[in-house]
Amino acid sequence: MRKEYQIMWRKLCMLGILAGLSILVLPTSAEVVGYFKFDNIRGSNFTDDLGKGLLGTLGLPPEGGEPEIVTGPSGSADDLAVKISVDRELIIDDDTFWVLTIFAPFTIECWVKAPPFDIPESETALLSYGGQSGGYRLLVTQAGLITFSCPGVGQVDTNVAFPFDDTWHHIAFVNDWDGYQMRLYLDGQQVFSQDGVLDPAEGAIKALYIGKIYQSPNYVTFQGSFDRIRITDTALAANALDSDPANVKPIGSNTVAFYDFDTGTLPFIGQGAYEPTQAITLQAWATGNAGGPEIVTDTPSGAEGDFALYFSGTQIARVDDPNRILDVGGEGNDWTLEAWVKYENTTAGRMIIFYYGPGGISFSLSGANPRNVFVTTLRVRDIDSATASVPPGEWHHVAVVHYFGEGMSFYVDGEELSWITEARGARVADTPRMNIGSEPNGVLPYSGWIDRIRISNEALDPADFDSNPNVPAAITDWAIF
Repeated sequence: MRKEYQIMWRKLCMLGILAGLSILVLPTSAEVVGYFKFDNIRGSNFTDDLGKGLLGTLGLPPEGGEPEIVTGPSGSADDLAVKISVDRELIIDDDTFWVLTIFAPFTIECWVKAPPFDIPESETALLSYGGQSGGYRLLVTQAGLITFSCPGVGQVDTNVAFPFDDTWHHIAFVNDWDGYQMRLYLDGQQVFSQDGVLDPAEGAIKALYIGKIYQSPNYVTFQGSFDRIRITDTALAANALDSDPANVKPIGSNTVAFYDFDTGTLPFIGQGAYEPTQAITLQAWATGNAGGPEIVTDTPSGAEGDFALYFSGTQIARVDDPNRILDVGGEGNDWTLEAWVKYENTTAGRMIIFYYGPGGISFSLSGANPRNVFVTTLRVRDIDSATASVPPGEWHHVAVVHYFGEGMSFYVDGEELSWITEARGARVADTPRMNIGSEPNGVLPYSGWIDRIRISNEALDPADFDSNPNVPAAITDWAIF
């Protein structure tokens, strides 16, 4: 019933305005907050069509994503380390030599320094090899406890708290095959042991992530500094660990890889007994410094001067939103997402139209054939409309209207085709940025055409959608009434 009441209220408001009722004032906070028609592109930049000062970029810059260089554990001027933060993570590509594909016994060490920070997911990673499955992970849980995991094999919960005190600490996990024991060391002291061993399954992705489990932005970044990352293919004793801040242990015949970051510049070349690997930015690795989509005249209207964006599955566009104009999530908030889309690829998986966050909302087309309208309230729920299907090969208007505490209506070409009950809303975004054509690190890329993205911080009546292919929605500022 709520939808019907809202529609009736909006009509009464309009009648009041037309009748000149000066006592009727619409809230200035309920409005279309973002509208991108892509008709004003200059070079690689575009702006929003509401005049709110939002600047978009086609593609990613050829640089960026580099962690800050800081002083390492010893405190000496030539001892350098890297400070990892959101969008500034590192990765070690191991796809050529598989050097870091290790099996028990082994020892994983690193020096870490981190202030307290919130972990909104169940866990984050100090080091993670293998991507979404297989491999091994040295983790810190949402409760702040150190954990070691081999996905698909097992997990060791040490119940040892990570010291979030913004000072350097040495952490080592020893997987002792011969001794049939797993041990955790903190600053050179054994703080945990458990009988048994974990032998990792082969990782899905041959890469070691530093400060992240996987490149998807939905995985939380470990926000802290790292130095002297060392992987050894034997179970080291306490006196063999690299736990003295002032004296670095030498490279040995069992050292698989060692990274000390002392050069202070990318790429960071690993040392060890095997083929050298190198650490680069996660942004560069995941996106290949993705270029921008093609600007095309194939649009919903087909009119002269009307442009759209074409994505071939490897491009991205980005809108930074420092004032959180597009951040419509949050407790009690209704919202509406709209876009015009066209696709021909029916074999790729789910495709992102736009993604605001992480931690906010993403709008996409499912991996079904034909594809369905799909929305994700990030870190809350994936919601497939199931029946709001979008036929391939031609332009269609897609929309989702969210009613906080009730659910969501899904529309194709202005027709409601699905209702999903969902009492929870979307979270306020952790990062105020909209990525168009994929998640920030190239995950779930879009293949096809996108035009006329529109975001509202209210539940729109379908009559107010931007669903007329020939006539874009009028740009109206409700605050003038």
